[in-house]
Amino acid sequence: MAIIETKGLKKYFDSVKAVDGIDLAINEGEMLVILGPSGCGKTTLMRMIAGLEKPTEGEIYIDGVEVTQLPPRNRDISMVFQSYALYPHMTVYNNIAFPLKAKKLSKKYIKEKVEWAAKILGIGELLERKPRHLSGGERQRVALCRAMVKEPKILLLDEPLSNLDAKLRATARDELQQFQRQLGITTVFVTHDQIEAMGLGDRIVVMNHGKVRQIGSPEEIYHNSNDTFVATFLGSPGINLIERNNYLVGFRPENFLPREVVKQKKGLNKFPLRVSRVEHLGADRLVYGETDDEKGVTKVIAKLPSSITVLVESGKKYDFVVQEQHMRYFDDQSGIRLKVKP
Repeated sequence: MAIIETKGLKKYFDSVKAVDGIDLAINEGEMLVILGPSGCGKTTLMRMIAGLEKPTEGEIYIDGVEVTQLPPRNRDISMVFQSYALYPHMTVYNNIAFPLKAKKLSKKYIKEKVEWAAKILGIGELLERKPRHLSGGERQRVALCRAMVKEPKILLLDEPLSNLDAKLRATARDELQQFQRQLGITTVFVTHDQIEAMGLGDRIVVMNHGKVRQIGSPEEIYHNSNDTFVATFLGSPGINLIERNNYLVGFRPENFLPREVVKQKKGLNKFPLRVSRVEHLGADRLVYGETDDEKGVTKVIAKLPSSITVLVESGKKYDFVVQEQHMRYFDDQSGIRLKVKP
């Protein structure tokens, strides 16, 4: 296990500021998820930690020792790529054993480490197969095993679940989290998928345009977003934002409810909703519509659980409410969250 720190880390490609001054402290044994849209700089940041990219400015420390100029092989790091990067002509056993063979370790030691890793990830019966005979989930486990056998201080994962289908991704997330907890390896996981981030991270770093927008636990990031970018990026659907005089009002779709189902009488914010469409998704209903704001109307969404049986129909108008504790307020120019109600 290791502690990772970056100080003033920058990476410029000509005029493009891929990473623009990032200070991070990654705790020993934690799963830190770097989340953001394509092009936000998250993979470039990970590649600098790995030593695959040299920073334009700034320093990187592992356990207090500066490693900014050290090559990858001297950082005690393993990395799993989005493509898994398995050798197609090698068996699973030889793919996993490759980094150990490169160190010219004994055959006995290599066999013990490969079998140990394969047992942890449940692929012991696959060791004689070639990658082309494996499913996406099995290939992911092989890539993780290859990373594990080196017993690195740090594990870097670059969107390793993105090639899996939705059902398999859910299973893989659970397995990955169990594996990381079991070994206690300091892990950095890069993704653009908020569900992966919320489900896996001890903490989440939200990035955009090369900068960190917020760092915190999944609960902090979701319920107390620092700005409108974070608030809208997280959540499915994202937060509703309505313009008021010089500020924005924000509330999550799951907190936007028909007035008649809320027993509370005080501390409610009322929004007349003209319903345009209702989507029935089994466990939930998504209610799409419009409500009034300072400039006319704004499109909003309510997310109603199946336990709420109130009839809501397209083309009709209803009173919806949000409890005050679920309201968030943002500056309409900067998007920064306001700590008190304007």
